Amino acid sequence: MKRQARQPIHRSQDTVATPLEWPQVDDELLRTLPPVLRAVVRALGFGRARDFLERQGGAPIWVPAHKKAAWGLTPGEMDRLRHVLQPHLNETRRITLPKVDKLFLKYRNEQIVRERGARSVRAIAQAHALTMRQVTNIFRQAEGEAVRPKDAAWADFVSRQTDLFA
Repeated sequence: MKRQARQPIHRSQDTVATPLEWPQVDDELLRTLPPVLRAVVRALGFGRARDFLERQGGAPIWVPAHKKAAWGLTPGEMDRLRHVLQPHLNETRRITLPKVDKLFLKYRNEQIVRERGARSVRAIAQAHALTMRQVTNIFRQAEGEAVRPKDAAWADFVSRQTDLFA
């Protein structure tokens, strides 16, 4: 006779008190981040979030409902992380965390825009290990201008291409 697998018991998050001490994080930085990344940075602070995402980012994790210590986090950090990730968890309490490089893209792009007048595009590209095209696209995005296609000739071809099935 086969036995059914035990189903986990999900307790309501209402029984867990909301932690009072939250790390200080710049609100402007939080606004620029995607929702899951924003939740992790809000719960752990920028430095601890970077360390946590270096170890756990890019892979699905199970967020325990009552465990006090996991992934090298303190009990307070674990409570805050559990609290802010609750809306993002699926029915089995799993979530796929973003990789740590997503945390730094916005910051890097803002730094590149600040360097615009002081250095040449070539110097900025070399300093950040980017191509000159990537740097100019970052400048255009900062100005609110749409990023141009990679190849103007290709864009011209696409605009003249007739629809064969119309």
